[in-house]
Formats: sequence, C-alpha cells, structure tokens
Amino acid sequence: MATFRQRLHRAQDAGQLHPDADLDIALDLLYGPLYHRMALHLGMPDSAYLHSLITHALRALTPPTSTAPH
Repeated sequence: MATFRQRLHRAQDAGQLHPDADLDIALDLLYGPLYHRMALHLGMPDSAYLHSLITHALRALTPPTSTAPH
C-alpha cells in the first residue's frame, strides 16, 4: 500500500488530484470495496468493475478543470 500512497502523493504534487484531497480517505475509497468483497466471500471483481471503481474514486479526488460558473 505504501507504493500506491506514494503514487497518490506524486499525482497530488502534479496537480492530478485536488490539493486538499485526503489521501488516506482516497486509499479507503479504492481498497474498501475490495476488502468488503473479500470479507463477504463475494470473489474478486472483474476488470470492468475495477475500472469503474477507480474512475469514480479518482473523479471525486480530481480538481475541477474549470473554475467558470455553471
């Protein structure tokens, strides 16, 4: 997990993640669903699920691309 935390720090430093993003929460958002599946013996998810999980979690952590009002 340390490697993934380092990757998140690099992404944050590069502006790819919101500067205020809590990276411990980010790890929980990404790993939590997997641990849940393992704890309940639901099996490992397929690649489509993993892609969707990562996309949604990172979307919540990514800074907006524009500051223009909607």
